[in-house]
Amino acid sequence: MTAVPGQSDKGSAGINIGGSVTGNVQSGSHARAEYHQFGSVSAASTESSEMVKQLLDAVTALRTQLQDLQASSPNSLSAPEVQIADEALQDLEEAVTPSGEADQGRIRRAVFTVTGALTSVTSLVAAVEALRAAAAPWF
Repeated sequence: MTAVPGQSDKGSAGINIGGSVTGNVQSGSHARAEYHQFGSVSAASTESSEMVKQLLDAVTALRTQLQDLQASSPNSLSAPEVQIADEALQDLEEAVTPSGEADQGRIRRAVFTVTGALTSVTSLVAAVEALRAAAAPWF
């Protein structure tokens, strides 16, 4: 959200707020807004960072198994399947910001892409399932 004091789209004094709002919205010269946050921020961020760590661990494990499979059985996957899976795994890693927050939409798309690209390889089923389990909080 962006608030710009003293500016509005009609040129009068006020505050403009842009972004997504869920819930009731009031307007007018006597309208008020309050923000309440429930729960512990530190507990939520600790839980979130643990989920992100599990997701990144699952990505690393799947990437390692994919590389091992390519080395031992190069014809088990086509080059496009490997490229698609590798790009999706990289997108999963990039979907997590340094602060530990994760982009839900990017995670979902990447997990679906990896699952689709690698579902036919029986030796990777356990690693793909572990990735899906680790990404479950974002679904």
